[in-house]
Amino acid sequence: AELPDNCFSSLANLQELYLNHNQIRRISPQAFLGLGNLLRLHLNSNFLRTIDSRWFQVLPSLEILMIGGNKVDAILDMNFRALSNLRSLVLAGMNLREISDYALVGLKNL
Repeated sequence: AELPDNCFSSLANLQELYLNHNQIRRISPQAFLGLGNLLRLHLNSNFLRTIDSRWFQVLPSLEILMIGGNKVDAILDMNFRALSNLRSLVLAGMNLREISDYALVGLKNL
């Protein structure tokens, strides 16, 4: 499955989005555009191989990100930099081989 750009744009007041176990392989860079009020995003147990920092640029209010159980093997520099309000990040159950030195830059509330 894939999440295309703007697929949630009509849900501006949405605060929680649960997409666990949906066989998502790809998320387009602007898939979450319009979800500026989103507080919780659950992407656990899909088939994601990478984490794209562009997903989060449109989620300034996000406080909880659960993205564990995916096939991601590296967390790159500043992957989460746009998530300054993030207070919980779950990466459990991934085959992480690398977490870059600056991967968690900007996450002052963790």
